[in-house]
Amino acid sequence: MSRGLRTAATAVYFAEALGRGDRDLSDAPRLDELADHAHDLADSTESEEILRLAEATDTAHRMMCPPPIDPGLLMSKLTSE
Repeated sequence: MSRGLRTAATAVYFAEALGRGDRDLSDAPRLDELADHAHDLADSTESEEILRLAEATDTAHRMMCPPPIDPGLLMSKLTSE
């Protein structure tokens, strides 16, 4: 697959992930997978635009998919105050 087509597919999947609702694409990669793919593309093309797409995908992943909360850590924080 050409770089241009791979870049377009990454951008489309990213846009779809941001606007997910009832139109979910069946084989869409997760945001973390998209971020990895976008970073690989940015590295291979040395494109500033693709690097910005990769960074935006990273940011969206952090915002939309926060790491799980450790209940034990949460309880220790709550009881120590």
